[in-house]
Amino acid sequence: MATHKPSRCRSTPSGTIIGALLSTLIFIFVSSIHASHSADNTERVALAPRRHQHHHHHHHSHSSGGINYRTLRTNDAKALPFNLSTSTIKGGSPAGIYGWNFIWRGDAYDRSRPLMLSIGSSETRCNDVSNPACVKENGLDHGWPERIANHSSYARTILDHANFGVLSIVSPLCYNTSRLSPLRNECGTAKDMHALKHIRPDLVLGIMKLVQQQFGFDEGKVVGSGGSMGGRGIFRLGTVRTLRAISVTGAHLETDKDAYMNSLPYVPWDSGEGCWTLSNPNVGGTKCTDKVPETMPLANKFANTPVQIYSSYGDDIANLNTQVRPTCDAINKFKTPTSGCTIHVVRSNSPLSRGPTHAQLMDSGFEEEDLNFLVRGYGGTPVSFAKRNRR
Repeated sequence: MATHKPSRCRSTPSGTIIGALLSTLIFIFVSSIHASHSADNTERVALAPRRHQHHHHHHHSHSSGGINYRTLRTNDAKALPFNLSTSTIKGGSPAGIYGWNFIWRGDAYDRSRPLMLSIGSSETRCNDVSNPACVKENGLDHGWPERIANHSSYARTILDHANFGVLSIVSPLCYNTSRLSPLRNECGTAKDMHALKHIRPDLVLGIMKLVQQQFGFDEGKVVGSGGSMGGRGIFRLGTVRTLRAISVTGAHLETDKDAYMNSLPYVPWDSGEGCWTLSNPNVGGTKCTDKVPETMPLANKFANTPVQIYSSYGDDIANLNTQVRPTCDAINKFKTPTSGCTIHVVRSNSPLSRGPTHAQLMDSGFEEEDLNFLVRGYGGTPVSFAKRNRR
């Protein structure tokens, strides 16, 4: 995204948190979260997830003695409880640069649940993905997770009636090529920075494997939702793994013509990312040998996936005519009677306006029909936000 509000979570955490996180634990450190948040009305619990007996041989208990998670409450009058497990990265390794949150109600372990993958825009990145408060806050600051945190009707419908487990992934802003770390970078020194503008599908698949081990989900019922950078990331994941439905906002399949596919001169918070190699600074036009691949030529990978894109004439980041329409055109060359790509053009109330800006557009695509678009994708029964479901 072109404009960025400074995140509340880009500050450096205390030394005690840093010390704990730089330990040499070989499993991902799952944090207890001390951030104040309006939804935090209950204390953290550390309970082993309930495992179905006939699956127990697939799983190994962690030496931590269970999954750490908190029970939060929706930020409305109903104060409906829901569970959140936040995972931060261990120090240094480029193999695991993302933080993530898993959200559910009911059994912690359930291999029959569908999985909703949710990735936010570049606004929801953290400068320090070892800071659990930032990973939690930014992970609940977009799309379906934001609706769950704030509205009991959403939480109940998504987590109970649709039975989704929701995986929200949080990217760092950048990678420091001198310190070889995604932690506490401030992203301010051009010569040392690899700006992150693409979601790496191999790392997402690695997180999904952890989620499968710890919480379980049906591998055949995975759907994706995302905005801007996160929406492009959902498309990128869909080129390597089947998603049963994709609903994105302000996003598109990418070509080398797109700004973020190139190593742009350094601009705070908004550089491009032309190459995958994290140890290579990608600012100032530095060339690299392992270019971030285009996804537009892989449109055939979505032949069996229903796709919808929310777009606007006022969006100057994901351009409706030059990026979004070509995406749907490319996908629709391969569509079946049950798949294909649809564009929802969001218009403004003002007749003089071109429509919502890229940032304003991020609120679109999260109504009941959008949830059912995802539910139908995996073959589920349509759900409703009607009052009868809010008990």
